Amino acid sequence: MIQILPSILTANMLDLDQSIGILKQAGIKKLHLDVMDGVYVQALTFGEGLVKNIRERYPDIKLDVHLMLFDPLKKVEDFIGAGSDEITVHIETCSKRQIRKLSKRLRAEKIQIGVAINLETNVKKLVPILGEIDFVLVMSIKPGKGGQKFDESIYQKIELLNQYRKEKAKKLILMVEGGVCKDNISILMERRVDEVVVGNAIFKNSEIKKNLEELL
Repeated sequence: MIQILPSILTANMLDLDQSIGILKQAGIKKLHLDVMDGVYVQALTFGEGLVKNIRERYPDIKLDVHLMLFDPLKKVEDFIGAGSDEITVHIETCSKRQIRKLSKRLRAEKIQIGVAINLETNVKKLVPILGEIDFVLVMSIKPGKGGQKFDESIYQKIELLNQYRKEKAKKLILMVEGGVCKDNISILMERRVDEVVVGNAIFKNSEIKKNLEELL
């Protein structure tokens, strides 16, 4: 069964506590938090303060923090301290040496490390570090804005990553973010994607529980 990670990026921040409560009651075990700096991507969202607040309010929900930042390594310690369970950086913003160093740091704190890859980036760029990370986040939209249409070109990336983990890294988790909805989630399941980040399809109206049920 594929795991759904609701992205609070498209949630109504004024009702966030209530929304997370509904998600928890519906069986959601993990939330996705997109942190954007207004530099690497145009949007500006939230920082470690919100991560810390959610961690304190919901200690049993895992927090998957996606750093869409120009220089994510400058902020990693803040998000470790805020209570992140998983931290993702982009292959486009970090060197392989930096990712290896970050992997050691996060694993020392028992935090999982993910590396995101954008639409235009060749998946081969990931290969040298796949054995040193916990998951790959395949972006199916351009990072920085919710509500974009799912880009089916990522299926080729998924196929290549599946081949790699079959041969060398069977425990590697595949995650997809961007435009995931009831029209494509079953296809992603068939292609052995483990987790999907979902925003608009969950928070598009006030019927969060019903929207979740429709996805599966």
